[in-house]
Amino acid sequence: MEENGLSFVYCIGALKVLSANTDNQIGDVLVQYGVLQVLERHLETCNTNPDIPAELKCNLLIQILGALRNLCDMPATEQLLQHSDICKHLQFVMTNHYSDAEVLQNSCRLLSRMSLFTDMCNVISHNNDILNLLLKIIDNYTNDAQLLVRCCFVLGNVTGQHPHASLHLHQNGCILDSLLSLCKVYKTKLGEKTTKDKQSVVKDVLCKTVRVITNVLQIEDTAVAIQPQLIKMYVSLGQTAAQNKINEIVLNVLCGLNNMSYYNDEGSIFTKHRGMLTDFLIRLLSIDTRASL
Repeated sequence: MEENGLSFVYCIGALKVLSANTDNQIGDVLVQYGVLQVLERHLETCNTNPDIPAELKCNLLIQILGALRNLCDMPATEQLLQHSDICKHLQFVMTNHYSDAEVLQNSCRLLSRMSLFTDMCNVISHNNDILNLLLKIIDNYTNDAQLLVRCCFVLGNVTGQHPHASLHLHQNGCILDSLLSLCKVYKTKLGEKTTKDKQSVVKDVLCKTVRVITNVLQIEDTAVAIQPQLIKMYVSLGQTAAQNKINEIVLNVLCGLNNMSYYNDEGSIFTKHRGMLTDFLIRLLSIDTRASL
């Protein structure tokens, strides 16, 4: 591979373009001819061959990951993925190329598509190393909104279906602290005078982040450990989102508060803030979001 590196990059790039064919016909043919398995082998080679130059390796990984992501749209791919080690290879890629945002972006795009498959979502949920890497991305790539959207999308799918993943992230990664910090950063960006596209991405980050928090709060160990600043952030974000008619964020905030409310003994943080929460809910009813609520 290293001897004809540039040619190989163009070859895999061509497969990526072909696999993105919108009518799926070419993609189906590629899957039938075993291209997914071929790409998996090359992904493994990139991970294990120390003789491939670093720049060439990154270029190859971007093309391979992009082609694999496109092939995930093909109907036959789900079953093939179940019998592959792509998840394990992705963990290796993300670990060894953590400082390369573009490689991480393509890795998370593939993971996000894989997480839509029930069995693959289960596989991801049991890979603690990948879960830890996703949380690490949230902590260290705060300004990369597109990467954060993909990362939180994966975590949202995984935590929504597999409580053990939420428990792991709570016990080993302080996930609520990380997500709360992220919410604070992007809440300040909400309503800034920027382009419509940039505001759309900001909203997307907040939607995906609040969804993960809401899922994690279904776990009793997490819900009883909440801090006052989380409730205050939820109320503040919910009010801002309601005023800006971002109904998806409002609904996710309400779902999160609902999950907290199950653990409302007299000494709980939720109970201690019931006055503020009641005021927030009454205010919501006076804002023109009633139809979506």
